[in-house]
Amino acid sequence: MDRKDYIGSTGAPGVIGTHAQKGPHDVWLECMGRPMKPSAYMEISLIDEISHTEMIKRKLAGLDIDPVVIKEVATYFVQRDGVNLGASPDRIAVKSNRHRLPLFLIEMKNAFMQDRDSWGEEFSADVTPGYRDQCIWHMGCAAVNGHPVERTLLSVRFSAFNWPEFFWIPRDDQRFLYMVSECVNFWKTYVDTKTPPPADPSPACRRAQLIAQEWEDKQREVTEEEYAKLQQIKKMSATKDSLGKSIDQLKNELVEALNGHMRLNRFDRKVMGVSKESKKGTRSVTMNLANVEEMANE
Repeated sequence: MDRKDYIGSTGAPGVIGTHAQKGPHDVWLECMGRPMKPSAYMEISLIDEISHTEMIKRKLAGLDIDPVVIKEVATYFVQRDGVNLGASPDRIAVKSNRHRLPLFLIEMKNAFMQDRDSWGEEFSADVTPGYRDQCIWHMGCAAVNGHPVERTLLSVRFSAFNWPEFFWIPRDDQRFLYMVSECVNFWKTYVDTKTPPPADPSPACRRAQLIAQEWEDKQREVTEEEYAKLQQIKKMSATKDSLGKSIDQLKNELVEALNGHMRLNRFDRKVMGVSKESKKGTRSVTMNLANVEEMANE
């Protein structure tokens, strides 16, 4: 399932306002399939999951915890009132390679050492609100999918040169149900209606508004003449080898008529787009011919 088709474990804290880097407007843009700048969704820094996982294994082995095996896990999907929800924990801990049910979930994060004072004692549940909600969301979705666990290990590296510190987040079914209710309401109110959330004073709101405006400035409704050419391309594609030059001619005519726009829509659905200039000075043309064919029959 594509990320724009469901609200995930960072989207849920974003909807309710506890995520440090993502707000409701970011979630809305993601659900609308709008391209986001890479930094908009990055956590504090990228995680080297392989080395981090190894350190978790070694640290767990030194604690008073039964030996466990750490495995990857597929996304847990949940549907509520027609709305798709999902959670992708970084890892799960199981008894052995023969076991499937997790003993606990594992979430890995990096953080700045200068922010360490905003976290509680190691092995406590005193963590930043967004990360706590993310772990609770993981556990709620896992439980619905037959993987009930009582806690999540939140492993945080405050420095690339230090061992990760462990925090244990307990399951909170009431909190999970609250987040589900808010996310379902968010989807039906804003995503289904393609209406952005109301403005708020957060920097995330301003950032998302600018991204949305930049996106809107780069697209317009396709003209009937342009759409006829797209339909021609669709028909010619069946014999593309022999008609390749004719198709390229039509593409170049369409690009010539764009006048700075980057995308053509028909009834708010993409039918053609042009990529940004590459290092070699070229651009590629992409077309959603499935939409062209579908709308030709409407």
